[in-house]
Amino acid sequence: MLDEIVVEYPIGHKRRREEGIPKLIEKFKINVARIFEGAQQEQILKIGLDYDALASMKVNEFVDLMVKAS
Repeated sequence: MLDEIVVEYPIGHKRRREEGIPKLIEKFKINVARIFEGAQQEQILKIGLDYDALASMKVNEFVDLMVKAS
């Protein structure tokens, strides 16, 4: 028999934001690594994890980073 565990707020809930943000960042890094290689991966992470840099960047420039280099 398993013990019952009650979760009042899931990890993505605003009351658990402090706990959830590091998990979200880790998930972002894992998924970027699955798609992009070396320098492109580093550039996406550098911009994506720097709020001020991302906020000052034009949307089309960030989207351009997401085009997989061949």
